[in-house]
Amino acid sequence: MKYKSTRGYQAGENFHQAVLQGLAPDGGLYVPESLPSFSFKDYLGKSYRDLAIEILTPFMGTEDLARDAVIKGYKDYFSKENLVEIHETKDAYYLELYHGRTAAFKDFALALLPQFMRQSVQGRVLILTATSGDTGKAAMEGFKNVEGVDIIVFYPHQGVSEIQYLQMATQEGDNTHPVGIKGNFDDAQRGVKTLFMDQDLKEDLKNREVHLSSANSINIGRLLPQVIYYVYAYLSLVDQGKLTYGDPLDLVVPTGNFGDILAGYLAKKMGLPLGNFICASNQNAVLRDFFQTGTYDTHRPFYKTSSPSMDILISSNVERFLYYLTEDTERVKNLQEDLTNKGEFVIGEDIKDKLKDWYGYAGSEEEAFASIRKVLEEDHYLLDPHTAVAKVCLDKYYKDHGKKSKALVLSTASPYKFPSSVLKALGEEETFSDQAAIEKLEDLSKTPCPQVLKSLWDKDLKERPPIQVEDMKAFVEKIGEDL
Repeated sequence: MKYKSTRGYQAGENFHQAVLQGLAPDGGLYVPESLPSFSFKDYLGKSYRDLAIEILTPFMGTEDLARDAVIKGYKDYFSKENLVEIHETKDAYYLELYHGRTAAFKDFALALLPQFMRQSVQGRVLILTATSGDTGKAAMEGFKNVEGVDIIVFYPHQGVSEIQYLQMATQEGDNTHPVGIKGNFDDAQRGVKTLFMDQDLKEDLKNREVHLSSANSINIGRLLPQVIYYVYAYLSLVDQGKLTYGDPLDLVVPTGNFGDILAGYLAKKMGLPLGNFICASNQNAVLRDFFQTGTYDTHRPFYKTSSPSMDILISSNVERFLYYLTEDTERVKNLQEDLTNKGEFVIGEDIKDKLKDWYGYAGSEEEAFASIRKVLEEDHYLLDPHTAVAKVCLDKYYKDHGKKSKALVLSTASPYKFPSSVLKALGEEETFSDQAAIEKLEDLSKTPCPQVLKSLWDKDLKERPPIQVEDMKAFVEKIGEDL
């Protein structure tokens, strides 16, 4: 299978070349030239790992490469045999994606991406990535001590939770470099994209035999592994008698950079009988407004919320979504240029007509906190703030459209990644450190905290002073000189 850019660049790259480059030379995102079709019903009863091999094989070229990546990448990475759990409440199924090393859904792709990189290149690789909280730790955990690879993670200084900061600042591995920047996630993401477009930097690194690549969700190697858990969840519900194969299953996804929900959309395009897509936003509701109006408009206040992975105004994977809606690379390029130059773009009626099964909703901080309280009281189930936003949006969707189909809510992080916020939602007025908040929350909710989070305070900090956005290039050059 070959890959091309959403903006038109084509040079016949294979999977590993596309993964290694991360961003296409014209600034677009890599997509496969065509999507395979699957008869997913034939895969009922398969384990998560076997299903992953089946789905990744056509994208990677051979079953041997897919098997090598899956077996090595997922080895000892998750606490559950089949990586996920599905929790049922009266209103929905919750797909728990937080049983990996960093207690967040990013583990699924970032356990595999280092294996894709390892298969891709001879020589050294320098990974650049921006994070709003979870990607950074998951990427560094996946890449730590991988021979021939160094990784730099840029995160918004004072823009992540205490636990997210500790996860990055205590990261082990001499090849991992977490760096705080004085700005928000959009600033960090924009800075990383600028670096990838800097031909002088790339040429300098190339002369040192260093390949520049990315671990952000702009990388096709991040996106495709996320397809797997949608397929596994649907088939598991069929295996359990909760669904009959062919029944629509609505998806509710707390959304920031749009990669997670896009993976569900790709699963549907490849043959999984999913229903409607409920794109859940927090107060940074640019995606809700996009689906409701057809205008993607970043001219709005930026809010720091208790769901920081959703504190994003420029959702990079919307570009891939536009490509699949239009299959017109020139049009996608023009829309993205409008976003860059004007801060907004407007889709036409022909595109809006293709969004009949898409719904955008948003939840405020107050609504998310109320949802955390209600679900714990009524269902004895503890939500993190991101999943709580998704539940708020599901409730609004049900109010508008009724409960026509069963719904799968993606539970993207352990509630113990945000213990102070969850305690506040439960009515605790006293201010706690995250460490004390974990103990308090365990006692209150009667649910255990993952050990990967409880042990953070026992580790040594690897701290650096924060830098300005304009100093990101100099930092990368310094690391590049040392490789």
